[in-house]
Amino acid sequence: MDIPKYSEDLIWKVPLIKNKKSPIKNYKKDSPDNKNKFNKQFFGEHDGNWGFYTKENRIAVMDFDCRDGKKKEVIKLINKKHDTKIIETPHGFHVYYKINGEFPNKTLHYKNAGYSKTLKKFWNKNQTKYGNKLEGIDIIAGTNVLVVGENSIINNHIYKGINNKPIKVIERESWDSILSSYLIKHPRSMREGFTKIFRGEIDPNELANKTGKSEFVYWKFAYVEALTVCQIEPQYLLDGLEVNNRGFDRKTTETQLHSTNSPEDKDLMLNETYNEYFPKDRIKIKRKKEETNEEHMEIVVAKEVIGRHQILTFEDSGEFTIYENGKYLNPKICKFKVKKYISDVLQKRFPKRHLKANLPQIELEIKIRTLINSQKFDANPDIINCLNGFYNSKTEIFTKHNKNKPLKTFIQIPIEYNPEAKCPTINKFLGEVVGNDFIDIMYAFIGYCMLPTVKYQKAVLLKGTGANGKSTLIDLIRAAVGDDNCSGVSLQSIGKRFQNVRMRGKLLNAVGDISNEKIKLSGFLKDAIAERMLSGDIKHFNAGSWINTTKHAFSCNEVPIPYDESYAFFRRWFLIKCPRVFKGENKDPNMIDKITTPEELSGLLNRCIVGITQLEKEGGFDDSYTEWVRRNWLEELHPFEEFFQEYMYLNSNYYCDKQEFITCFNEYWKKKGYKPLLAGKITRKVYYEGIKQVKGSRRAESGQEYQEMSFKDDVRKIKK
Repeated sequence: MDIPKYSEDLIWKVPLIKNKKSPIKNYKKDSPDNKNKFNKQFFGEHDGNWGFYTKENRIAVMDFDCRDGKKKEVIKLINKKHDTKIIETPHGFHVYYKINGEFPNKTLHYKNAGYSKTLKKFWNKNQTKYGNKLEGIDIIAGTNVLVVGENSIINNHIYKGINNKPIKVIERESWDSILSSYLIKHPRSMREGFTKIFRGEIDPNELANKTGKSEFVYWKFAYVEALTVCQIEPQYLLDGLEVNNRGFDRKTTETQLHSTNSPEDKDLMLNETYNEYFPKDRIKIKRKKEETNEEHMEIVVAKEVIGRHQILTFEDSGEFTIYENGKYLNPKICKFKVKKYISDVLQKRFPKRHLKANLPQIELEIKIRTLINSQKFDANPDIINCLNGFYNSKTEIFTKHNKNKPLKTFIQIPIEYNPEAKCPTINKFLGEVVGNDFIDIMYAFIGYCMLPTVKYQKAVLLKGTGANGKSTLIDLIRAAVGDDNCSGVSLQSIGKRFQNVRMRGKLLNAVGDISNEKIKLSGFLKDAIAERMLSGDIKHFNAGSWINTTKHAFSCNEVPIPYDESYAFFRRWFLIKCPRVFKGENKDPNMIDKITTPEELSGLLNRCIVGITQLEKEGGFDDSYTEWVRRNWLEELHPFEEFFQEYMYLNSNYYCDKQEFITCFNEYWKKKGYKPLLAGKITRKVYYEGIKQVKGSRRAESGQEYQEMSFKDDVRKIKK
């Protein structure tokens, strides 16, 4: 079948008859090379609708059909789960995904999907986990199904877009994971007594009179049974009981559900207990198979997977992590890796077994055999984990990676340890940017950033007027620590909601060229630089609390305004001025490439190790620098304080020429090592000091003057 290709949105478009879903006449016979039809101009002029075939586009569609009046609830549900293109249809919504990799080979409809037959009457053929919100879901993929495109009008209904997002490209495994979150693949049948309670065919009050049991425990039995075997969400189980049973007491039942056992302290799910409450029902109990020495399939596969790959499972979350190349991988990327490992072993050892049917049991067996407490990871704050081993800053010993005794860490810097390596280019660069007085401090700070701890409680702020090499130095620190171990939260955003969690588990938070806006959340900032417990939120999830490991490095043209001017705030900072300007012949656009070669970075690591070894001996950075930081930081924020004291008389009867004042102050300011200020900025800052400006004065040569102050004789020294 010839389908003309139209490049816009990477979709094979099909022209449709106006107000219908059928392709236009002779569509299949026309050639895609025909320039008069089916080109860009044609689709621009075509007044009908258009659609596309799923298979040729590799587009998979989830078709949500809603009950009447439930559209608002359903779109809220869909928006939370799907970050892709969504189209509103007459009866519900289409959610589009583009499959990368193995493409689904058939179309799955809700009638063919598994769902609880015992709850069929209440759920009305609904196989999803979302109760009576949906009639069902059609999964359209793998066949030449024609899907109507956006803005098409069919039967006077427009297929309009809910959002402006593009169609998301995902792997086949991710597509399968999305489906499994909605469908019940292999539901089991409830026992007869509980089924009849859900359908309203049995009144538990009558059963209670016959058996002498409490009627509320029957409701509880039915709820737990349905929750366990049918995988329906709890809210809709209670809704189902309430709809089908007039005598259902929801409030009392919810109180009963706080306990998992019956009043007689018996397990609700045991057949022996069931027979006491439903004496007429006969339960067939399968006899246990005779124990043999032969291990079950899931045990054999699990042992072989664990033997081939170093897998651990966290006790608190149940997530997998895998050891590779000197560190454990992020659990987010390990789920599908473990699935691939299981598939390889299963195909080799048990080729007749299907992966989907046996995957849950094998994964459970692996988890049971590899459980570990997540707090054991990155527990040693003195370890620098390199590409070829790890260095202990406390014992000053380097140890090569050993697969038999893997280091339990998620952190690894992208540098190989080589005790003979030097870094002459980095050393020259640091001397030019921060000056020779601060080279050792920078080496110690970069080494401190490589450690999973914040015990030394210091952050760096690089200050310069522009083209001073500050951003290149920030890039060097990030390259030494590794981009995977870095975040980029601005100084003023630290402490804000949804920002804190970006720093979780990171070694460094570094941002170049921050603004001079006021630092409002100084309290949280002090915690973020210190060894404290931090907390933060992710949208729609509570991220909880974690032990801080993140150091901070920023660069700026003007220092930001701190809300807190206490000693405790300034004690946490190194304010390093970068005086040199790199322009013209002095500027090297390839400097970052020269200072981030493997040899230079290995040499940098050696200098950093010397720095942190010295820190370990001295117990941290020297705090005598704090007063200098406070004075220079505040001097930039309040530049006129010392100038007024030394060169000006302040009196209500005095005045001075505005232009002369600006000239004198900028000469003074340049001698202090700062960039001259613009006239407007000086006027604003003088106004904040309570000095007024008068225009049109005859006394001043420039016609403008400042009142309430005049020059001292010492001002002549500035002019000279």
